[in-house]
Order: sequence, then C-alpha cells, then structure tokens
Amino acid sequence: MWNAKELEDIKEIVNHLNCAIKIALGISLKFDENTDEVIVLSESGKEVRRINVSDDSALGVI
Repeated sequence: MWNAKELEDIKEIVNHLNCAIKIALGISLKFDENTDEVIVLSESGKEVRRINVSDDSALGVI
C-alpha cells in the first residue's frame, strides 16, 4: 500500500499524464486509490484497461 504522500504524488502524475495523453491520443487516465490501479478510458469513457501500480512491475512504473 502507498502512504498518503505517495498517493498524492501518483494522483498528480496521473492527472498530468491524462492531460497530455487525452490531447495526443483521445484517451483518458484515472487513478483509483481504492484498488491502486490506473484506469485507461476510451474517448467515449469506456474502460479499456486497468493497470495495477501497487507493486514495482515495469508496466506499473511506466
């Protein structure tokens, strides 16, 4: 589990990435702190993928 400071950092990073990716690719990112996952959403808002960021996996770090 992440501590409160780490969760705030993750949320801030995801929000910044979301802005850039939404403009470039038309998809959105959302952080779910209950499950420690980043949710990838399509242009229509449909969930495309969930990426667990609670561990040190390469995909989670990216």
